[in-house]
Amino acid sequence: MADCGRENEKALVLCSGGADSTTLLARAVASHGAGGVFALAISYGQKHSRELESARAVADYYGVPLRLLDVAAIFADSSCSLLAHSDAAVPEGTYAEQQGDGGEGPVSTYVPFRNGLFLSCAASMALSLGCSVLYYGAHHDDVAGNAYPDCSREFVEAMD
Repeated sequence: MADCGRENEKALVLCSGGADSTTLLARAVASHGAGGVFALAISYGQKHSRELESARAVADYYGVPLRLLDVAAIFADSSCSLLAHSDAAVPEGTYAEQQGDGGEGPVSTYVPFRNGLFLSCAASMALSLGCSVLYYGAHHDDVAGNAYPDCSREFVEAMD
């Protein structure tokens, strides 16, 4: 969450393989060296495997070890359309279109408190690995209309 920029500190990066976390991984390697960085990818029962494949490729590119954590059982009762056990299609429209006339509230792809769970798990793993820095990237657009409540600045600051 914070970048201390000290090479003697170890860092853990939550890595989805997307643009945000790849940028953070590059920043962490630049600040801490590849030997001081760990990447963490999390399988949460998502429909697509590309996320985990991309995280592996990015970690390999930067020469950092990748830890993989499976928390799918936690979301077994969620009806989120992103999850493999859901029959619901993943919508392709904008958040505003998905939210309808009210224009507020979580969308069908919101996995309940996913980022909170990810950060809790990552903090525990970081402490076990001797890391004092944790990198996490949430896409700012995901906050629109509270589509993803656990991407808001308030949420990130509370977790920090």
